[in-house]
Amino acid sequence: MNLRIVFIVSALEPRLGLERAVIDLAHALVESATVEILCIGGPVPSDIDERVGVSTLGMNLLRWRRVASIRRIRRWLRRTRADQVGVRCVYVACGVWTALPALLAGHRGVIVWEHSLSRGRTRILAERRLAVAQLLARSLYPRAPLVVAVSEALANDMRGWSSRMSERVISIPNVVNQPPAPLPTPDPDLPLRVLAVGSLTQLKNQELLVDAMKHLPTSAKAWIVGSGPYEVKLRQRIQSLGLADRVLLKGFQDGRELVSAFRWANVFAHPSLSETFGMVLFEAAHHGLPVVALDRPVMADVVGSLVPGMVSTLDPASFGNCLKVVRSKVTEGDIAEGKRLRAEYCSSASVAARWMEALQE
Repeated sequence: MNLRIVFIVSALEPRLGLERAVIDLAHALVESATVEILCIGGPVPSDIDERVGVSTLGMNLLRWRRVASIRRIRRWLRRTRADQVGVRCVYVACGVWTALPALLAGHRGVIVWEHSLSRGRTRILAERRLAVAQLLARSLYPRAPLVVAVSEALANDMRGWSSRMSERVISIPNVVNQPPAPLPTPDPDLPLRVLAVGSLTQLKNQELLVDAMKHLPTSAKAWIVGSGPYEVKLRQRIQSLGLADRVLLKGFQDGRELVSAFRWANVFAHPSLSETFGMVLFEAAHHGLPVVALDRPVMADVVGSLVPGMVSTLDPASFGNCLKVVRSKVTEGDIAEGKRLRAEYCSSASVAARWMEALQE
Protein backbone atom coordinates (compact mmCIF):
# COMPACT_ATOMS: atom_id res chain seq x y z
CA MET A 1 0.00 0.00 0.00
CA ASN A 2 1.28 3.47 -0.91
CA LEU A 3 1.83 5.99 1.90
CA ARG A 4 0.67 9.61 1.87
CA ILE A 5 2.17 11.81 4.63
CA VAL A 6 0.65 15.22 5.41
CA PHE A 7 2.69 17.48 7.69
CA ILE A 8 0.47 20.05 9.40
CA VAL A 9 2.44 23.15 10.45
CA SER A 10 1.43 26.56 11.80
CA ALA A 11 3.41 28.34 9.06
CA LEU A 12 6.60 27.96 7.04
CA GLU A 13 7.70 31.59 7.24
CA PRO A 14 9.70 32.97 8.95
CA ARG A 15 11.90 29.90 8.50
CA LEU A 16 13.29 29.15 11.93
CA GLY A 17 14.28 25.80 13.46
CA LEU A 18 10.95 23.94 13.33
CA GLU A 19 10.06 25.24 9.87
CA ARG A 20 13.44 24.19 8.48
CA ALA A 21 13.09 20.77 10.13
CA VAL A 22 9.68 20.24 8.47
CA ILE A 23 10.96 21.15 5.01
CA ASP A 24 14.13 19.06 5.36
CA LEU A 25 12.16 16.00 6.51
CA ALA A 26 9.62 16.43 3.70
CA HIS A 27 12.47 16.49 1.18
CA ALA A 28 13.97 13.36 2.76
CA LEU A 29 10.70 11.39 2.75
CA VAL A 30 9.56 12.32 -0.76
CA GLU A 31 11.76 9.52 -2.13
CA SER A 32 9.67 6.93 -0.26
CA ALA A 33 6.13 8.37 -0.01
CA THR A 34 3.75 11.01 -1.29
CA VAL A 35 4.45 14.04 0.91
CA GLU A 36 2.40 17.18 1.49
CA ILE A 37 2.76 20.17 3.83
CA LEU A 38 -0.40 21.90 5.06
CA CYS A 39 0.16 25.39 6.51
CA ILE A 40 -2.58 26.51 8.91
CA GLY A 41 -1.69 30.05 7.87
CA GLY A 42 0.83 32.15 6.02
CA PRO A 43 2.41 32.17 2.56
CA VAL A 44 3.65 29.15 0.62
CA PRO A 45 7.44 29.27 -0.01
CA SER A 46 8.60 28.94 -3.60
CA ASP A 47 11.84 27.03 -2.96
CA ILE A 48 10.41 23.67 -1.85
CA ASP A 49 10.93 20.53 -3.94
CA GLU A 50 8.15 20.45 -6.56
CA ARG A 51 7.40 16.85 -5.60
CA VAL A 52 6.21 18.09 -2.17
CA GLY A 53 2.67 19.47 -2.29
CA VAL A 54 2.28 22.65 -0.22
CA SER A 55 -1.00 24.43 0.59
CA THR A 56 -2.26 27.00 3.09
CA LEU A 57 -5.59 27.49 4.86
CA GLY A 58 -5.46 31.29 5.04
CA MET A 59 -3.66 34.20 6.64
CA ASN A 60 -1.09 33.65 9.37
CA LEU A 61 -2.47 33.28 12.90
CA LEU A 62 -0.58 34.92 15.76
CA ARG A 63 -0.98 34.88 19.54
CA TRP A 64 -4.61 34.43 20.68
CA ARG A 65 -5.79 34.12 17.06
CA ARG A 66 -4.27 30.63 17.02
CA VAL A 67 -7.55 29.45 18.54
CA ALA A 68 -8.92 29.69 14.99
CA SER A 69 -6.53 26.86 14.05
CA ILE A 70 -8.99 24.36 15.55
CA ARG A 71 -11.78 25.41 13.20
CA ARG A 72 -9.48 25.54 10.17
CA ILE A 73 -8.08 22.06 10.78
CA ARG A 74 -11.50 20.56 11.54
CA ARG A 75 -12.94 21.95 8.30
CA TRP A 76 -9.97 20.74 6.29
CA LEU A 77 -10.12 17.24 7.80
CA ARG A 78 -13.85 17.00 7.04
CA ARG A 79 -13.51 17.90 3.39
CA THR A 80 -10.28 16.08 2.56
CA ARG A 81 -10.21 12.42 1.62
CA ALA A 82 -7.98 10.39 3.90
CA ASP A 83 -7.35 6.76 2.98
CA GLN A 84 -8.06 6.02 -0.67
CA VAL A 85 -7.90 2.75 -2.53
CA GLY A 86 -4.31 1.54 -2.27
CA VAL A 87 -3.23 4.63 -0.28
CA ARG A 88 -2.79 5.02 3.49
CA CYS A 89 -2.82 8.61 4.76
CA VAL A 90 -0.89 9.74 7.86
CA TYR A 91 -1.24 13.20 9.43
CA VAL A 92 1.74 14.57 11.37
CA ALA A 93 1.17 17.68 13.53
CA CYS A 94 4.44 19.60 13.82
CA GLY A 95 5.05 21.27 17.17
CA VAL A 96 2.80 21.95 20.14
CA TRP A 97 1.00 24.94 18.57
CA THR A 98 -0.20 22.69 15.74
CA ALA A 99 -0.61 19.44 17.67
CA LEU A 100 -2.99 20.91 20.25
CA PRO A 101 -5.45 22.35 17.67
CA ALA A 102 -5.25 19.16 15.58
CA LEU A 103 -6.09 16.96 18.58
CA LEU A 104 -8.80 19.37 19.78
CA ALA A 105 -10.30 19.21 16.30
CA GLY A 106 -11.22 15.63 17.17
CA HIS A 107 -8.97 13.63 14.85
CA ARG A 108 -7.44 10.84 16.96
CA GLY A 109 -5.24 9.53 14.16
CA VAL A 110 -2.92 12.56 14.21
CA ILE A 111 0.72 11.78 15.02
CA VAL A 112 2.48 14.42 17.14
CA TRP A 113 5.98 15.58 16.22
CA GLU A 114 7.20 17.44 19.31
CA HIS A 115 10.13 19.89 19.30
CA SER A 116 9.98 22.05 22.42
CA LEU A 117 8.19 20.83 25.56
CA SER A 118 11.21 19.85 27.62
CA ARG A 119 11.20 20.09 31.39
CA GLY A 120 14.23 22.39 31.38
CA ARG A 121 12.79 24.82 28.83
CA THR A 122 9.49 25.13 30.69
CA ARG A 123 11.24 25.66 34.04
CA ILE A 124 13.71 28.26 32.75
CA LEU A 125 11.28 30.36 30.76
CA ALA A 126 8.46 30.17 33.33
CA GLU A 127 6.04 31.55 30.72
CA ARG A 128 2.34 31.19 31.40
CA ARG A 129 1.67 30.44 27.74
CA LEU A 130 4.21 27.59 27.70
CA ALA A 131 2.97 26.21 31.02
CA VAL A 132 -0.61 26.13 29.72
CA ALA A 133 0.56 24.45 26.49
CA GLN A 134 2.36 21.75 28.45
CA LEU A 135 -0.67 21.20 30.70
CA LEU A 136 -2.89 20.73 27.62
CA ALA A 137 -0.29 18.50 25.98
CA ARG A 138 -0.20 16.20 29.01
CA SER A 139 -3.95 15.75 28.60
CA LEU A 140 -4.21 15.59 24.80
CA TYR A 141 -1.01 13.91 23.57
CA PRO A 142 -2.03 10.47 24.93
CA ARG A 143 -4.86 10.54 22.35
CA ALA A 144 -2.28 10.37 19.55
CA PRO A 145 -1.25 6.90 18.34
CA LEU A 146 2.39 8.03 18.25
CA VAL A 147 4.44 10.94 19.60
CA VAL A 148 7.83 11.56 17.96
CA ALA A 149 10.35 13.64 19.93
CA VAL A 150 13.39 15.21 18.27
CA SER A 151 15.80 13.90 20.93
CA GLU A 152 15.97 11.15 23.50
CA ALA A 153 16.20 13.73 26.30
CA LEU A 154 12.91 15.30 25.20
CA ALA A 155 11.34 11.85 24.76
CA ASN A 156 12.29 10.90 28.31
CA ASP A 157 10.74 14.09 29.68
CA MET A 158 7.43 13.26 27.96
CA ARG A 159 7.54 9.59 28.92
CA GLY A 160 7.52 10.76 32.51
CA TRP A 161 4.14 12.44 32.08
CA SER A 162 2.14 9.20 32.38
CA SER A 163 2.21 5.48 31.71
CA ARG A 164 0.13 6.02 28.56
CA MET A 165 2.75 8.45 27.23
CA SER A 166 5.60 6.08 27.98
CA GLU A 167 4.06 3.62 25.51
CA ARG A 168 3.61 6.20 22.73
CA VAL A 169 6.83 8.25 22.65
CA ILE A 170 9.81 7.51 20.43
CA SER A 171 12.74 9.73 19.43
CA ILE A 172 13.95 10.46 15.89
CA PRO A 173 16.44 13.27 15.26
CA ASN A 174 15.96 16.09 12.79
CA VAL A 175 17.59 15.93 9.38
CA VAL A 176 20.91 17.81 9.30
CA ASN A 177 22.79 17.06 6.10
CA GLN A 178 26.55 17.47 5.83
CA PRO A 179 27.91 19.82 3.14
CA PRO A 180 28.81 18.02 -0.11
CA ALA A 181 32.45 19.16 -0.03
CA PRO A 182 34.78 19.01 2.98
CA LEU A 183 35.39 22.39 4.62
CA PRO A 184 38.86 23.54 5.69
CA THR A 185 39.77 23.01 9.34
CA PRO A 186 40.15 26.40 11.10
CA ASP A 187 43.80 27.46 11.55
CA PRO A 188 44.64 27.01 15.26
CA ASP A 189 47.27 29.79 15.07
CA LEU A 190 44.83 32.54 14.07
CA PRO A 191 43.41 34.81 16.81
CA LEU A 192 40.23 33.46 18.40
CA ARG A 193 37.08 34.20 16.40
CA VAL A 194 33.95 33.07 18.23
CA LEU A 195 30.54 32.72 16.62
CA ALA A 196 27.19 32.27 18.39
CA VAL A 197 23.92 31.83 16.49
CA GLY A 198 20.43 31.95 18.00
CA SER A 199 17.54 34.18 18.96
CA LEU A 200 18.50 36.83 21.53
CA THR A 201 16.52 35.52 24.46
CA GLN A 202 16.86 34.53 28.08
CA LEU A 203 17.00 30.87 27.06
CA LYS A 204 19.85 31.29 24.57
CA ASN A 205 21.85 33.11 27.26
CA GLN A 206 24.29 35.04 25.04
CA GLU A 207 25.15 37.20 28.05
CA LEU A 208 27.38 34.35 29.25
CA LEU A 209 29.47 34.64 26.07
CA VAL A 210 29.73 38.41 26.50
CA ASP A 211 30.92 37.99 30.10
CA ALA A 212 33.35 35.22 29.04
CA MET A 213 35.02 37.56 26.54
CA LYS A 214 36.43 39.57 29.47
CA HIS A 215 38.51 36.50 30.33
CA LEU A 216 40.02 36.15 26.83
CA PRO A 217 42.91 37.97 25.15
CA THR A 218 42.08 41.33 23.58
CA SER A 219 42.78 39.80 20.15
CA ALA A 220 39.71 37.56 20.54
CA LYS A 221 36.57 38.64 18.68
CA ALA A 222 32.98 37.42 18.82
CA TRP A 223 30.02 37.68 16.46
CA ILE A 224 26.54 37.06 17.84
CA VAL A 225 24.07 36.30 15.04
CA GLY A 226 20.35 36.57 15.78
CA SER A 227 17.61 38.95 16.85
CA GLY A 228 15.17 39.01 19.72
CA PRO A 229 13.90 40.74 22.86
CA TYR A 230 17.26 40.65 24.70
CA GLU A 231 19.09 42.75 22.08
CA VAL A 232 18.98 45.99 24.08
CA LYS A 233 20.13 44.23 27.26
CA LEU A 234 23.05 42.61 25.41
CA ARG A 235 24.11 45.91 23.84
CA GLN A 236 24.11 47.53 27.25
CA ARG A 237 26.16 44.69 28.71
CA ILE A 238 28.68 44.87 25.87
CA GLN A 239 29.05 48.63 26.38
CA SER A 240 29.36 48.39 30.16
CA LEU A 241 32.20 45.84 29.84
CA GLY A 242 34.04 47.91 27.24
CA LEU A 243 33.71 45.22 24.58
CA ALA A 244 32.09 47.21 21.77
CA ASP A 245 35.11 46.72 19.49
CA ARG A 246 35.35 42.98 20.20
CA VAL A 247 31.74 41.71 20.43
CA LEU A 248 29.43 42.50 17.52
CA LEU A 249 25.68 41.87 17.31
CA LYS A 250 25.18 40.94 13.65
CA GLY A 251 21.37 40.65 13.59
CA PHE A 252 19.36 37.88 11.95
CA GLN A 253 21.17 36.11 9.11
CA ASP A 254 20.45 33.14 6.90
CA GLY A 255 21.56 31.75 3.57
CA ARG A 256 24.90 33.03 2.27
CA GLU A 257 25.27 35.56 5.08
CA LEU A 258 25.09 32.83 7.69
CA VAL A 259 27.52 30.61 5.77
CA SER A 260 29.96 33.54 5.64
CA ALA A 261 29.65 33.93 9.41
CA PHE A 262 30.48 30.24 9.96
CA ARG A 263 33.50 30.59 7.67
CA TRP A 264 34.71 33.70 9.53
CA ALA A 265 34.77 31.85 12.86
CA ASN A 266 37.20 29.28 14.23
CA VAL A 267 35.20 28.36 17.37
CA PHE A 268 31.46 28.07 17.93
CA ALA A 269 29.92 29.09 21.28
CA HIS A 270 26.52 27.83 22.39
CA PRO A 271 25.70 29.17 25.88
CA SER A 272 22.04 28.12 25.69
CA LEU A 273 20.53 27.02 29.00
CA SER A 274 18.36 24.33 27.39
CA GLU A 275 17.90 22.57 24.05
CA THR A 276 15.59 19.92 22.71
CA PHE A 277 17.72 19.07 19.64
CA GLY A 278 20.38 21.72 19.05
CA MET A 279 20.44 21.84 15.25
CA VAL A 280 22.93 24.71 15.24
CA LEU A 281 25.47 22.49 17.04
CA PHE A 282 25.40 20.06 14.12
CA GLU A 283 25.64 22.90 11.61
CA ALA A 284 28.71 24.26 13.39
CA ALA A 285 30.34 20.83 13.27
CA HIS A 286 29.48 20.52 9.57
CA HIS A 287 31.40 23.78 9.04
CA GLY A 288 34.43 22.35 10.81
CA LEU A 289 34.09 24.41 14.01
CA PRO A 290 34.81 22.99 17.47
CA VAL A 291 31.93 23.75 19.83
CA VAL A 292 31.78 24.97 23.41
CA ALA A 293 28.39 24.49 25.07
CA LEU A 294 26.96 24.18 28.56
CA ASP A 295 26.92 20.86 30.39
CA ARG A 296 23.15 20.45 30.10
CA PRO A 297 20.87 17.75 28.62
CA VAL A 298 21.12 17.40 24.83
CA MET A 299 24.32 19.50 24.66
CA ALA A 300 26.16 17.06 26.93
CA ASP A 301 24.74 14.17 24.89
CA VAL A 302 26.13 15.35 21.54
CA VAL A 303 29.14 17.60 22.23
CA GLY A 304 32.29 15.53 22.45
CA SER A 305 30.93 12.72 20.29
CA LEU A 306 28.63 13.66 17.40
CA VAL A 307 29.87 17.24 17.63
CA PRO A 308 33.59 17.77 18.42
CA GLY A 309 34.10 20.17 21.31
CA MET A 310 33.80 20.67 25.06
CA VAL A 311 31.10 21.37 27.63
CA SER A 312 31.48 23.99 30.35
CA THR A 313 29.88 25.15 33.56
CA LEU A 314 27.82 28.33 33.76
CA ASP A 315 30.83 30.28 35.10
CA PRO A 316 32.08 32.94 32.60
CA ALA A 317 35.74 32.27 33.42
CA SER A 318 35.30 28.53 32.81
CA PHE A 319 33.35 29.14 29.60
CA GLY A 320 36.07 31.53 28.42
CA ASN A 321 38.81 29.03 29.19
CA CYS A 322 37.02 26.35 27.16
CA LEU A 323 36.79 28.78 24.22
CA LYS A 324 40.53 29.42 24.57
CA VAL A 325 41.66 25.78 24.61
CA VAL A 326 39.05 23.88 22.57
CA ARG A 327 40.95 24.18 19.28
CA SER A 328 43.94 22.42 20.80
CA LYS A 329 41.78 19.73 22.42
CA VAL A 330 39.87 18.64 19.30
CA THR A 331 41.90 16.31 17.07
CA GLU A 332 41.56 15.37 13.40
CA GLY A 333 40.42 11.95 14.62
CA ASP A 334 37.62 13.59 16.66
CA ILE A 335 36.49 15.51 13.58
CA ALA A 336 36.48 12.41 11.35
CA GLU A 337 34.65 10.29 13.95
CA GLY A 338 32.07 13.03 14.55
CA LYS A 339 31.38 13.24 10.82
CA ARG A 340 30.88 9.47 10.63
CA LEU A 341 28.54 9.44 13.63
CA ARG A 342 26.47 12.36 12.31
CA ALA A 343 26.00 10.60 8.98
CA GLU A 344 24.55 7.62 10.85
CA TYR A 345 22.45 9.76 13.19
CA CYS A 346 20.92 12.66 11.27
CA SER A 347 21.49 12.31 7.52
CA SER A 348 18.46 12.42 5.22
CA ALA A 349 18.67 8.71 4.49
CA SER A 350 19.04 7.69 8.14
CA VAL A 351 16.21 9.88 9.44
CA ALA A 352 13.86 9.02 6.56
CA ALA A 353 14.39 5.29 7.19
CA ARG A 354 13.49 5.67 10.87
CA TRP A 355 10.35 7.67 10.07
CA MET A 356 9.20 5.16 7.48
CA GLU A 357 9.70 2.31 9.93
CA ALA A 358 7.71 4.18 12.63
CA LEU A 359 4.86 5.12 10.30
CA GLN A 360 4.44 1.63 8.88
CA GLU A 361 4.25 -0.17 12.23
